[in-house]
Amino acid sequence: MPYTEHEIKVLSHFFTSTDGEEYAATDAMPSELWACLAGGASRSHLSVRDRFLQIFHDTYPSPVEYNECLEHIAQAIEAQNTSYLKPAMERATKFMTKWSINYGHNSLKDSSTDRVVVDHVSIRGAKLLEETNLGAFQEKSTRYVDFSKAEPILPALPTQEFDAWIRRVLDRSDRLYARMTRECTEYYMHTLPDADFKDKAAKKRTATAKAFDTARYCLLACKPTALAFTMPSRETERHLSNLMASDNAEVASIANNVVEGAKQVNPGLLTHLTPNKFHGARCDMSTLESELSYLIDGITIEPNIVHSSDEPLVSLHTASPNVLARLAASILQVNAPVPGRSYRATLNELIDRDVLNFDIIEHRLKSRGQYDDLPKEFGCCEFVFDIVMDYGAYRDLQRHRVGSQIVSDLNTENGYTVPSLLNLSELADLKGSYVECLNDIHALHQSLRDHCLTSEAEYFFALGHNVHFTYTCDFRQLIYLVELRTRPAGHESYRLVAQKMFDQLIDNGIDWVPEREKFVSLFRIDRSTDTTRAAQENKAQTR
Repeated sequence: MPYTEHEIKVLSHFFTSTDGEEYAATDAMPSELWACLAGGASRSHLSVRDRFLQIFHDTYPSPVEYNECLEHIAQAIEAQNTSYLKPAMERATKFMTKWSINYGHNSLKDSSTDRVVVDHVSIRGAKLLEETNLGAFQEKSTRYVDFSKAEPILPALPTQEFDAWIRRVLDRSDRLYARMTRECTEYYMHTLPDADFKDKAAKKRTATAKAFDTARYCLLACKPTALAFTMPSRETERHLSNLMASDNAEVASIANNVVEGAKQVNPGLLTHLTPNKFHGARCDMSTLESELSYLIDGITIEPNIVHSSDEPLVSLHTASPNVLARLAASILQVNAPVPGRSYRATLNELIDRDVLNFDIIEHRLKSRGQYDDLPKEFGCCEFVFDIVMDYGAYRDLQRHRVGSQIVSDLNTENGYTVPSLLNLSELADLKGSYVECLNDIHALHQSLRDHCLTSEAEYFFALGHNVHFTYTCDFRQLIYLVELRTRPAGHESYRLVAQKMFDQLIDNGIDWVPEREKFVSLFRIDRSTDTTRAAQENKAQTR
């Protein structure tokens, strides 16, 4: 629905565009309101602009009162003559261009932030847009938003030979998603105890959310989502220049549109942007094909068959030696420094003194509050995890950008995950339909790859298909991840990954702990199996 004249005037004051799908928030947008809009959009079908207008709709439900409200706001904006800012803004633009761009004082860019919206992007494209450590992203939630009627965003193919196959796969996936949502909701409505919930509305929300958690496994990566993100202008510059050179046509187009919108807010920093082909495009390894052939010699994969799994694969590939001693040395470095004594000297003294090291760690954490992260002293050591998990859950773990994630391309040969609910005998028929659907997607995906359409094939990849990646982090970030992602309200898939990461840390990442159970108790790893989310929904209903 087109905006009215007054809506356009108001929106133009707070956003750089009123008709495109890529736009930025202007400096007139208060940061707190922006956080509300960006966060709320992840749980709503509305765009960020429409959610902004919805605030006034909710305040003035009468159409007449709403229109009068928008008219008054538009008049107030028009009456506020800000022309006196023009010289200052022009001077700021020249200053930033001179010192940040021409002279390379990049730290100036960190004082500026860009707030960008992409209202229409595929799930696949969104993951590529989010591949940056310094961005803060909010995306449509598969737990709260119904994706059944969303039209897919399809890549352009050089031939029509796949058209019928694609239509069949899309239709099959949509029908299965609707069926899984319906049957899983019915299952939970029958099995969740009424007594656990404040009222029927809380129970229905829980049943629907849990059904969506299962149904999402058959969603395709070509389904549309939306993003609202914020990042320092230095990172905007670096990240967008890479995206502009992406092999993914959708992402490259979006990046160029975002740059045009962001230029209106930061002309002095972004007008010079050009595609960075070194970092942006995929590296072509075909010239080394013969030299690399030994990596796949002897590997045979059955055609058009995807191998399923019930659990993710998590292994700790690399861990720093002497973890306890390193943690203890870092703690002493901050809390009991000895003048002139180096960290190395302290560490060498602590190696092999496990009991003392444990006592130091325990003492530092004894006053840790319920909502306190680990202190900065725990940001040491290095751990590299090798993980294979479903793409839907990876979308959540990708948000842990402290550390390094090296992700393979989307290839259905990594198999797929079966949601645990489908292993129930009463849902056996639904599981059979799920397996058939993912095998059909796999066959299409591999056929596109056989035609050298690698980027295009990634759009025909279900959220239930597995993705392979390595995750590198320090001890502090690892504990933050596993404590956050093992909470009962989380999705079962990434809860299991987080639990396995902690198990790998304890079993393979630490040489020896004198009081193992006591050490484990220092951290808040939730292994509960009660994931009804009743407590959360009852609180929501009370509010």
